[in-house]
Amino acid sequence: VIGELKELQKPFLVIFNTCKPTTKETREMVAKLENKYDVPVLPMDCLQLTTDDVYAVLQEVLYEFPVKEVNITLPRWVEELESEHWLRQKFDGAVGEVVKYIRRLRDIDRAIDDLSGYDFVADVILHDMDLGTGIAVIEMTARSELFYQVLEELTGFTVSGEHHVLRL
Repeated sequence: VIGELKELQKPFLVIFNTCKPTTKETREMVAKLENKYDVPVLPMDCLQLTTDDVYAVLQEVLYEFPVKEVNITLPRWVEELESEHWLRQKFDGAVGEVVKYIRRLRDIDRAIDDLSGYDFVADVILHDMDLGTGIAVIEMTARSELFYQVLEELTGFTVSGEHHVLRL
């Protein structure tokens, strides 16, 4: 059944009906199913469903909708660098690697984590994720010392902080 649902390319999730949704055994089975089928699996006791449980199901299924567009903004000064510059290439390469696997809205969290792992990135911020349109807006920032390093490379002057910029 899961294969057939995947072929339809429509968002869905699996509800694992059990009278013991919080046990270790249930969590292990849920993890196996999620890994095997690459779909969210929610353990629930369907006889004891609450309104909050129904909202949780709806929220989870929303994250299965496809991503239509991912807008990733780089620091403005990085965007001004030539496309051949080593730092610009690092940013472009990181973005290129990450966007390859973004298919569903739930993939955005993993993308943010992966982008945050690069040594030249200071922060990655999700500004907006519109579940209705499938559009995500992400901002990346560079480590502050990289600005001064690049400025030094481009000008030939020693620039290790804001105070040195005024001496140029």
